[in-house]
Amino acid sequence: MLCTRQSVKQISAGLYFSNEYYFAGLFKKKTGLSPGRYRRKTEEGTLTDFNIIESEPGHYVNRALLASESD
Repeated sequence: MLCTRQSVKQISAGLYFSNEYYFAGLFKKKTGLSPGRYRRKTEEGTLTDFNIIESEPGHYVNRALLASESD
């Protein structure tokens, strides 16, 4: 969300989710914010704890999301 201007639909497809609504719901469950609101808050500078890592070349993810996936 932070490193691209792709739509939520494009991001979810790139991550192999069956649809953007499932991705958006999971994103909100993990972060507490919808993808759009998360993006707006980061652009406003009101969300500053990103904890973003590059999971593979050109793909970035919040470290907390990776940790919760392995639980």
